[in-house]
Amino acid sequence: GPMIVDPDRAQKLVVLPERPVLHARINRRFEAMMHSGAVEEVQALLALDLPADATVMKAIGVGQIAEMLAGRMSTADVVERSAAATRQYAKRQMTWFRNQMDEDWMRIQP
Repeated sequence: GPMIVDPDRAQKLVVLPERPVLHARINRRFEAMMHSGAVEEVQALLALDLPADATVMKAIGVGQIAEMLAGRMSTADVVERSAAATRQYAKRQMTWFRNQMDEDWMRIQP
């Protein structure tokens, strides 16, 4: 399809925080999610009796919270394992960005 912006006139930017900053934000974010409705959302999903391979059931944190609700995982383990899975996902995203960027891209650290 047609380009929305002329690539020769566009500035390419990517926000790439430093890894320790990103990891700290991921950890805080998942802890906040646990206190602001994530558990209730997973309870509602489980009540729908969706197939295990449904896309929503594969979201980071859903399986871990379901394990906690079944009594097979502690809240601390849910937070750690979900944050670890999010860090791994972020690493894959950063790798993808690095492979897409050429000298025209400007990297910004928040």
